[in-house]
Amino acid sequence: HLTCLQGMEETYDPTYHNESKAVEDADEFYAAGEGKWGTDEAALFDIICKAPPKYLQMIDDAYVAKRNHNLERALEKELSGKGKKAAIFHLNMKLNPYKTAAEHIKSTCAGIGTDELGLSCAILRYQHILPRVMVEHVNISSKTVEDRVVSETSGYYRKLLVQMIKVAWPDAA
Repeated sequence: HLTCLQGMEETYDPTYHNESKAVEDADEFYAAGEGKWGTDEAALFDIICKAPPKYLQMIDDAYVAKRNHNLERALEKELSGKGKKAAIFHLNMKLNPYKTAAEHIKSTCAGIGTDELGLSCAILRYQHILPRVMVEHVNISSKTVEDRVVSETSGYYRKLLVQMIKVAWPDAA
């Protein structure tokens, strides 16, 4: 778990991060999870956290080729609780960041009441990718991020969030 907290993602190097290494890491992922009695969570997290996104996709492809399901499905089977949720979120932020961030923004407004802290943090945290997240958000919910903010918030808080959206993508509002 420390690898993720320390931000120890490797820099992508195509001479090192190649298909044969991806197959090796996919086998290691299997051996740490589905391939043994008891799960070596640290080994699973280590692979997810260290692998650069492009390489993690290669590992996922190699896993699917051998196991007929992807890394997310393996994590769903092997983990539980908050650790499972965090591992899957981190995996998906690397494999499909725009959709994952859009789903996260949508989830902060699901159910009764809005998770205002979660919504604020998401809009702030994803500023660097917000234009692409906003496009994906429309694809998954037929609603713009700004429309969601306007319908879920009010007052100065609403104005602040809308302004944060406009800073990320001035043409969106």
